[in-house]
Parts: sequence; C-alpha cells; structure tokens
Amino acid sequence: MFPIGRMGEKSNYSPTVAIIGSGFSGICAAIQLKKNFGIDAQLYEASSDIGGTWHANTYPGCACDVPSHLYSLSFELNPNWSQKYSGQAEIHSYLQGIAKKYGLYDHTLLQTKVVQITWLSDINQWRLEYRHLMDDEKENHVAYYDIVFAGLGPLRVPHIPEEYKGFQGTIVHTTQWDSNVDFNNKRVAIIGNGASAIQVIPEIAKVASTLYSYQRTPTWLVPKGQYRYWGWVKKLFSMVPLLMKFHRLTLFLVQECMFPSFKKENSWIARLTRRILAWDMRRRLVKQGRADLVPLLIPSYPVGCKRIVRTDDYLETLSRKNVVVKMGHITDVHGRTIAHEDGSEQEVDILILATGFDVAGSLASVKVYGRNNVQLNKLWSMSIPKTFATTSIHNFPNFFMMLGPNSGLGHNSVVLMIEGQVNHAMKCIRYMKDHNLQALEAKQDSQEAFAKKMAKELKGTVWAGNCTSFYKTKSGIITGLWPRNVMSFWSYLSAIDIAKNYIHYQKTN
Repeated sequence: MFPIGRMGEKSNYSPTVAIIGSGFSGICAAIQLKKNFGIDAQLYEASSDIGGTWHANTYPGCACDVPSHLYSLSFELNPNWSQKYSGQAEIHSYLQGIAKKYGLYDHTLLQTKVVQITWLSDINQWRLEYRHLMDDEKENHVAYYDIVFAGLGPLRVPHIPEEYKGFQGTIVHTTQWDSNVDFNNKRVAIIGNGASAIQVIPEIAKVASTLYSYQRTPTWLVPKGQYRYWGWVKKLFSMVPLLMKFHRLTLFLVQECMFPSFKKENSWIARLTRRILAWDMRRRLVKQGRADLVPLLIPSYPVGCKRIVRTDDYLETLSRKNVVVKMGHITDVHGRTIAHEDGSEQEVDILILATGFDVAGSLASVKVYGRNNVQLNKLWSMSIPKTFATTSIHNFPNFFMMLGPNSGLGHNSVVLMIEGQVNHAMKCIRYMKDHNLQALEAKQDSQEAFAKKMAKELKGTVWAGNCTSFYKTKSGIITGLWPRNVMSFWSYLSAIDIAKNYIHYQKTN
C-alpha cells in the first residue's frame, strides 16, 4: 500500500550519500536510494544499534499509540504484529529485521557521532566530520558526500529543566531510562503528563510505595481499545497480503477521518469530540470512586491542542490509593524535597522526569553549515524554523531534512509523512540525474511562500489553542505540524515543480 519511489530502477548515476540517524527516516531513505539508484548510502548512528526512538526509549510501558499495521513502512508490511498497538521491543525488532534484510548494518557506523557538516561551494559537496564514540583519542574523522539526509528525529534530545538537576536523590529521564534503578517500595515523584508519563505511571505505581504525579496541565485521553491478533489472523495476513493491505487501508482511513475535529477549534465536530472525551474521562473516574479528580484531570483547552494520548489504565492508576495527583507548579526542589504551590512539601527517593524532548534543539549535537557559511542551528534558534515542502532548506543544497518543521501529525502515522518526504527526495535526485545537475537548493521565495502558507493554515486550528506543547516554539508559533491530512501531504509533494522551486547547480568539468 502506498509504495514510494520508482521500484527497481538502476543507473550509472551514483552520487555519494550520507544519512545521519537510523530510525524510520534513515532506514526508509537508505532502502529507497538502493532501490531507485543502486546507491549504498553510509548511515551514521550515535547509539549502539539502529532504531532511533525505538532503540533509545526503553522505559516500562513504552509503546506506540498508532496502530502497528499503520506504523510501519508501506513496502515492508509485517503480518506478525502481536497486537493493535505494539510495544517498544516489538517495533525495534521490526526495524532490526528490515535493516538486516537490506544489509544496512554493513553500511552503518554505530556509536559514531556526526559532529559537523559543511557545504563546500567550490566542489559542491558536503564535508562531514564524525567521531567514533568508543575512540579514546576523541579524534574527528572526515568524509565527503554529494548528498546528506538528516534523519535525526525531533523526539531525540531530552528536555531536562534546570530546576530539577539539583535533586539529591536518584533522577531518571524517561528517554534515558536506567533499568538498574529499583522502584520497589520507594517514594517516587514523576514530573509531566505527556505520552511517556501516561505510559510509565501505571507500571511504576504497581511497585512504588507512593507515587506523586506532578502535572501543570491535564491531558486529553482517548480509550486505547487494545486487542491482540489471533494466530490464524496473522497466518491469513501472511498468506493473503492483499487482506493485510486492506486492513492497513482501513486503519488509515479511520485515522484520516479524525482530522476534521482538529481543523477548526470552534467547529461543531471539535465541540462534539470534546464533549464525548470529557464524558468518557468523567465516567472512568467516577467508576473508580474518584469524582474529586474530575475537575483536575479534564482539560479546559481544545482537544488536540496538546498531543492526545491513548490509554486504558492511566486514569484508573491515578485513582489508586498509593498515587497522589499534584496539579499546579513546583516552586522549589531542594535535597530530596519537592515544594508545591499549594504549600505542601514532599520528600521522595526517586525523581522521574517525563518532561519530553527539546524539539527545537534536535540539531544541537550536529552543527550544520550551508552555503555562505549560514549555520542552520543558529538560524533556527534566532528565527522561526523554515523549510520548503518540509524537506529542503534555502542555502543548504542537496540537504534533505526528515521530520523537520511542519511535517508532524496530530492524527495519523508519522511514518506516512516520512515516506512522502523520502519520495520527494528521490524525485529531486532523479531530476538531478536526468538534467545532469550536481546539486539542487530550494529557492528563498519558494521557502518563504511555503512558510506563509503553513502559518496561515494553522491559524484557527485546535493546535493554536491556549496550551503549551512541543508543536510550538517558545514564542507560541506552531512549527511542528502539517496543517492538513496525510493525503493532502502526498498530493502537495507529488505536484511540486522542481524546475520552478529549486536553484540548479550544473556539473563542472
């Protein structure tokens, strides 16, 4: 379903390609480069294994809240998903299997950090500096590439607020989980109530003596409705792939049908969605005998303004006797004591930070210098991050950004967006091949027009509501999301006129 690229095309056109990161983006790009052009790209991965987010995040309860058959590559469907929403280990195993099938491990430098990439205008190539993390000499190595894919991922750099760094007990961040920490019969505080907190809290509450859930604002919740795939169903999917594709298509259409409730904050469908979810959350809390939590845990902002989380046990866990909900701001952290705005102070043994990711700083570990020595990191820190078609950036020739600004989703599988971006990159590379070009670069006026289009379409959506989220910059500008549905994304990228919107660099003899 929804294949990308031109399958099986081989040619003598063989630019050198570097891919930074080996999550879904890096793996998808590497496979399509091989299928379309016979190019064996070099992958750089700072971790000890491929998998990106699904290798890094190992906290208890870590799972995806997008259906597994949809949260997978269209050209590598998996008939053996164990359940509707798979856990971290199963998704990571899926990615490992794909990497082995296509021989990507042979072209991946693990535990290797890309430090800096610099565009050299005199030769129209990228100079890539990297370091082997196991190298005692900490020596930088250099390689040169015609094309670079940045598959760093926005959910990669942990956000660790300064005020918690002085805590004198054990500190664990959900994205840097330490499995050696013993939570049994411990007093545990957890900061945050995003997806990772909502997944980890039910697991920690089972063993902690007391768990304190500190939240500034509540989160809209949707029942997960988890179910397992019977053995005969998996066998049928394997024997009749068309049936599996139909199942995937059905899941896709169901997710796409959710989009209208996000488009306009005050639309009738947005108001109806809010009433239904509020009713369900109230019902679940009252059923647990915790009507007192209803005014604390049902949000006042629009549904979808922050990421909606699917769960069947979070509200039930917060209703337990050994769980204390602390809504509001923490005023001070000293020693092992957490002071709250309600005047209470609580001493705890372990502090869990479920404080999310530094989306704006996802480039922090890699310095990117483009044409005219423009530094991307500095550019995006000083102004609103902009791209053309979510993938290309003015002043950065032959540089394809995966899951950068305006490419995220609030209603469907982001893997579909990755495939669309990779498909567009293949289209650009094919254009260079057909027109004997050495490089392509997005035009500034095309980039500005695209940025204005995104800003205009995001106004009035639920994401522009009165809430804080990783969809927005610190100044409240929404940069993380595509303002329409997935089908419109595919349609938009496929219709891009490369001749009109890109600067062309001719090959030099």
